[in-house]
Amino acid sequence: MENPTIHSCSVPRVLKKIGYGVGLFIVVLLAALASHYLFGLATGTRFNETQWAAAGAWFGGVMTFGAVAVALYQSNQAKERAERESRDSNQRNLNERLLHQEALARAEDRLATELDSGRRSEQTQTIAAVVAAIAEQPAVVRGLTTAVHLARRTPSEENYASRTAKYDIWQNSSGRLVAALQTALMVVDEPHVYEQVRRAGADCERLRRSMTDLYSLPFDEQIPRRQIHVNLNATLAHQGELIQVVRDYLRDSPKDSSIDPDQLMLW
Repeated sequence: MENPTIHSCSVPRVLKKIGYGVGLFIVVLLAALASHYLFGLATGTRFNETQWAAAGAWFGGVMTFGAVAVALYQSNQAKERAERESRDSNQRNLNERLLHQEALARAEDRLATELDSGRRSEQTQTIAAVVAAIAEQPAVVRGLTTAVHLARRTPSEENYASRTAKYDIWQNSSGRLVAALQTALMVVDEPHVYEQVRRAGADCERLRRSMTDLYSLPFDEQIPRRQIHVNLNATLAHQGELIQVVRDYLRDSPKDSSIDPDQLMLW
């Protein structure tokens, strides 16, 4: 492998030394020729044609060597500048790529945060719908239970119509609760939240079956008030548990979430 230190530093230094040596040699040669010429003038001695030809050959050879050395030095300098510019260009390109990668990483982080915020908000809204539907159950359950009791104690068209109307009201409320639970089970992906919603769904289903059986209960059987009361309390217990789940779930979410857990208490 080529050593960049030798290539970029030692070669120019050697060429400089060669150039200095050639220059010194030329100076010495010119001084020697001048001295010999002056000596010839002083003593009456003259160069013959052979001596002048030899001197010219030596001088031409030295100048040619110097020209070649200068050309090699300039070529090496140009190559060094080109390599330096190439290194600078590569470094700039590398810096630009790094800046681009950092910008992409920041954009991906922002996108991931926004997606996570949207996902949390969607799941929280589904849980809020479940809590709101559970909050409706005490009134509609009491209304249907009372209407069934009055229709059994005092049979009349009016009481029968009231029982049917209360049953329709309860059925609509129960349908909203079932729909909210099913939506939550499809949207929620946090394991502990999903398990809490699933447990709430199981208790809500037991309450729904109790109320359906109540509406079709024969007149010679007693109203299972205790069982209805137990199932209703079990369902209502999940309201507070789900509110706490929402609080825990929002604790790690961005501050600008669209759902305030304290608002769930109003439902």
